[in-house]
Amino acid sequence: MARYPRPLTHDLTALEETEVYGLIGKIRTAEGAAERLADILGGLGSMPGCISYVPALDAE
Repeated sequence: MARYPRPLTHDLTALEETEVYGLIGKIRTAEGAAERLADILGGLGSMPGCISYVPALDAE
């Protein structure tokens, strides 16, 4: 199982001139697919403009 959250590694100096927003979402997966999807989504945090991206598994 992947470990999240990952450390923040982006340069935040550009934020002084940039409008930012946050989004919280929830995705339900087919039974047994949650860890695989979390691993896939975990790689998206390095996208340009992404300051914090934290995929997580629900305790249930």
